[in-house]
Amino acid sequence: RTRRQFDAPVLEFFFKQKTAYEIGVRLVGSEMCIRDSYSIFTRSGTVSIWLALKALDVKDKKIIIPANICYLVVFAIVLSGNRPVVVDASENGGIDLHQIRNLQDSTIAGVIYPYMYGNTGNILDVKNIATKNNWFLIEDVAQAFGAKINNVYAGSFGDVSVLSFGNGKPIDMKTGGAINFKSAI
Repeated sequence: RTRRQFDAPVLEFFFKQKTAYEIGVRLVGSEMCIRDSYSIFTRSGTVSIWLALKALDVKDKKIIIPANICYLVVFAIVLSGNRPVVVDASENGGIDLHQIRNLQDSTIAGVIYPYMYGNTGNILDVKNIATKNNWFLIEDVAQAFGAKINNVYAGSFGDVSVLSFGNGKPIDMKTGGAINFKSAI
């Protein structure tokens, strides 16, 4: 997917808003996040990931992440009392499916899937593997806000999705984040 494929609805969304606060409020409530979800704002995407792991009651477990992920995700995992399991990134920017299919460790609790560089990668395959292994799936949508997979917005496939509005993100408000749960925790 190229950015051009999802920039138009995103830009239209932002041009209708008047302030950064109004953008944030409407963003989290929009269908571009997760419909029918429980959403809150946080200080940052890092805090969103930390809070998701705390809310999921994950402690002393291993969390799968790709090697090309932001170091702050690793920081959030460690601060939550868990350990990252780093696997290779796939050619399409996702997670190496062969590696996670072969992980046979009862201490693995879940996967954090970042949509690196706006690519949707292999999220559907990762979701199937996570479901089969009874792992949670956290989608990091910070770099792919507005992207779609089979006409469904990124952030709609996992148990939780997180956003960052920090420097360099498509929605750059210098700070802030959001967390979206599919159900009440």
